Amino acid sequence: MNCLEEISFAVDIDWLPEVAGLSGFFALKKLEMTAMSGSAESTRSYLNAFSSPGLRQLTLRIQGESLNLDEISATCTLFAQRFPSLEDLTWSFLTHHPMPLDIALAPLFPLRLAKLSLELNGPPGMMPILDDGVFAALTKAWPNLTALSVVIPEDRTERPGATTRRATITAHTVLALARACPLLRTLRLPRMQAPQLEDVREFPFLRHGLRTFIVDRPEAAEDGEYAACALLLDRLFPELDLDVEMVGINMYSGFGWKRVLAGVQLCRLGRGNLVLEG
Repeated sequence: MNCLEEISFAVDIDWLPEVAGLSGFFALKKLEMTAMSGSAESTRSYLNAFSSPGLRQLTLRIQGESLNLDEISATCTLFAQRFPSLEDLTWSFLTHHPMPLDIALAPLFPLRLAKLSLELNGPPGMMPILDDGVFAALTKAWPNLTALSVVIPEDRTERPGATTRRATITAHTVLALARACPLLRTLRLPRMQAPQLEDVREFPFLRHGLRTFIVDRPEAAEDGEYAACALLLDRLFPELDLDVEMVGINMYSGFGWKRVLAGVQLCRLGRGNLVLEG
């Protein structure tokens, strides 16, 4: 078993014996695990069976117990201790606890992550906080990110009468990400507030190399707001792929973002016509 470099499995933790005290898989480079049931503590006990200092890629899907701040932090601490070479983390879990996501993920900050993908599930109004400050902390910890994805399958960041803080991701988040992570090529955000046109005109032309950018739910309601989003992308990301099929936008939930990308295409066409006329 110590020669294995890749392992992929699903486990019903409630039906398997304890593995506490076991340790191995020293040559492992890639691990994919789905925990279909069980507590957060029991999931960590199974991960503790892996002592894999060379692990580069980890995919963990937790379908059992909801995780609170302490449990997320404890799991992150385990990742950092067991997998100090981790570069690519995909993590899906359920949570009922609004919290600053950067505080929950802080034990991972010493790692040199290049790819991070999070899928968060939970009831409306009870999701982790996502705002400019959270992303500033993440990018400060991982300036070499090439791919960053945060997915909330439905619009669950707010519910009627909820007192929790709403996720506020703005154009300044995108600008900060571009400046802090020059190697970023793929970015997916659950939502973003549309900027004002007069604000976007103050944004620099960055010439950043981002190729794929998806916002699942852009908060734009008027033509001017869609135009402002398009102008923002055109100024920051001249190499952005505008092919909807290529970037994988869902045909139903991604209509708003398709409209933004169509606006970017118009910006490019207009600039091209100016060159021809000149």
